[in-house]
Amino acid sequence: MTTLLHIDASPRFEGSHSRALADHLVAEWRGAREDGRVVKRDLALTPPPHVDAAATAAFTTAPADRGPTLDAAAARSDALIEEFLAADEVLISAPMHNFGPPSSLKAYVDHIVRAGHTFSYDPDTGFDGLVKTKRAYLALAYGAAGYVGGPMASLDFLAPYLESVLRFIGVPRIEMVYVEGTAFDPAAAQRSMAAAAARIGEVVAP
Repeated sequence: MTTLLHIDASPRFEGSHSRALADHLVAEWRGAREDGRVVKRDLALTPPPHVDAAATAAFTTAPADRGPTLDAAAARSDALIEEFLAADEVLISAPMHNFGPPSSLKAYVDHIVRAGHTFSYDPDTGFDGLVKTKRAYLALAYGAAGYVGGPMASLDFLAPYLESVLRFIGVPRIEMVYVEGTAFDPAAAQRSMAAAAARIGEVVAP
């Protein structure tokens, strides 16, 4: 059985372009895999807490020395990491918010990118990703056109950020589909969505 973990970061349920794009991708992914199983984590329904002092201390304290408060702080992160590591493939769907990811997605990343769990560090050899996930998909929505390979590319801190995080923790293959113009150019958004939908079958092929 092949498991896809779908992490959805859009705060909107109705009218969300990233959710619509991700739903299309999930349907194509299921159709290409007889044994496919999808696990959904909706960050709008269950937003992870932002990393606070307790979590920071828990991440750098040995389990035997934590105590109940730090154990609870670490447990939230541990559960998210366990879910992430159990997936064969991962889909992250998100809109751009002020040039970057929604805050819920940034909080999620802060919980799963942890030394000794998803990456390691050696003074002699540097950093090494520990994640064995085979492939990740990004389904992204941009309010204006030109962020992906266009004149607004220097302000895109969404796709490059997510790609960098995923590569850092060891994901070797990343595929992206996107829709742009969702806030300011409905015609461009429609064209972009159609182009992305046409490409999804190729993107998710086993």
